[in-house]
This record gives sequence, C-alpha cells and structure tokens, in this order.
Amino acid sequence: MRDQTMLRLMRGSSQDKVPQLANEIIASESAAGVFEYFADRTTATLLLPILSHIHGELRRRHGVAADLKQNEGVFAVWRVARASIDWHVIEPWLIDELLNCIPGYLRLLNSVYYFWLATEEHTRQQREPVRRAVLDACKTRFADANAGTLCDSFDPSFPWVLFHLVFTTDFEQPELVPYGSASDWAWLGPLLLRAARVCPLTLMPQLIIAANDFDTRRRTVIAYRFNDQFLREWFGEKASEFIGMVRGFDADDAQQLDANAIGYIRAAKADAEERLSTST
Repeated sequence: MRDQTMLRLMRGSSQDKVPQLANEIIASESAAGVFEYFADRTTATLLLPILSHIHGELRRRHGVAADLKQNEGVFAVWRVARASIDWHVIEPWLIDELLNCIPGYLRLLNSVYYFWLATEEHTRQQREPVRRAVLDACKTRFADANAGTLCDSFDPSFPWVLFHLVFTTDFEQPELVPYGSASDWAWLGPLLLRAARVCPLTLMPQLIIAANDFDTRRRTVIAYRFNDQFLREWFGEKASEFIGMVRGFDADDAQQLDANAIGYIRAAKADAEERLSTST
C-alpha cells in the first residue's frame, strides 16, 4: 500500500472507513506498519472499532481456532491503542470483545485477554472487573448449554484453552489473577465431564492439561501428576470416573495435537493407570 493511500483512509476519523482500514491491515503487515507510523490523535477514535472489526473477521475466518497471532497486523493497532487510550475507555470495550467470544471462540478470548491484561503494567484491581465479567458470562451461557455448544467452544488442536481460561498465563502469580482458582470454576467440571463423552477428542485433552498438578507443570520436561484439589473440586465423587476416562483415552486418535500435547496425555495416562491399579 502506498503511504498516501493509507493516509487518505486515516484522515478525518470517519467511522465508515473502519472496515476498509481493518481489511487492509489484515491483508498486509506492511499496511499495518504504515498505519502505525502515521497514527496520531486524529485516528484515536478509529482504533478500538478497527480492533473489533479484526476480531470479528478472525472469528469468521478461523472459527474456534481464531487467535490474534493469526494476524500480525493487529498488533500495530493494539500498540497504538495501548499507548494512547485511557484504560477507563478500554475496559468496557474489552469486556464486550471478550463476551463476544462466549460461546464458540474461547481461544480468541484467551488471546485478546492475554495481550491486554497479562502484563506487569496492570494490577489485580484492573483485571478484576474483566475476569468477573468473563466468569459470569461463562456461567450464564454454558450452564444450560448442550454438549455440542461446549464441544464447539474449544479448539481441538490446542488443548491449553481451558487451562488459560481458568488460570490464565499468570497462573504462577495467583495473587494477581482474580477468579483464577479451581474453586471459582468448579461449576464447569460436571458440564465438561458430560460433554467429554460426546466429543472426547476435543475435551479430554483440555481436561487433562487443566488437571495437571502445578508443581509438575513447572518442570522443564514433560511430566504429569493429577492435581488432587482440582479433582475434588471439579469432579467430587466422580473423580475416579474421570481418571478412568483418562486411562481409556487413546492418544493415538488425537492426531490434531502436537507432539508436546501428546506427551502430556501419555504421561497422564500413566499416572491414571498407577492410581487406578493401587486403588483396587
């Protein structure tokens, strides 16, 4: 894109230019770079609408697998918005964007949350209303949903969606993550356990990754040990049933997963086998 072409689109701050600007930024990283270079106070009102349009386009194009990393151009707009817009303006917009991902696009929800709030520049107090809104929306929209809705909300090729939804990428600093404990999300356990019988290739890897003990997760090599607190709070008396489902899950069927994820599943199956054999 020629610089003058981008400048003509950017000047005037007309909202009807948002779709064209967003589409140019999605189509070309160089166009995104030109936008970032020329952005100034006159374009401030365009920034969040452009990001909203890009999020919608990612959902349309990639469905459940949508992720900000699928379009590098979005980060040019994000950097400008983060540097030039007050947080009290961003917060309600961000909440709306995250809720637009429930149900159906939880990987994108995690991605958007990460780039706005998983930084050292934000406090627990800033994260609190956003996390509360996500938790409440998930409760409302998933509580009465059928298994298909839950199955269709998790990317089967990326089994860390559930873990990031519950604990976020800041799980090693739990004091900074509001509503980031297993107990806050324990209501989701029975729903996912039922849905996992319908779509095991999608949900069993998600549950296996989420149920790994935190100390084991910190190791630099693949290792697995069930988090007993997680099992109690999420599955209660059905914890043994879940462990049995893990033991019976065929990792060879999960061809959509990478070698790292398969390694964790096989390690979980080994732990499940040991637990069940010693309990009988």
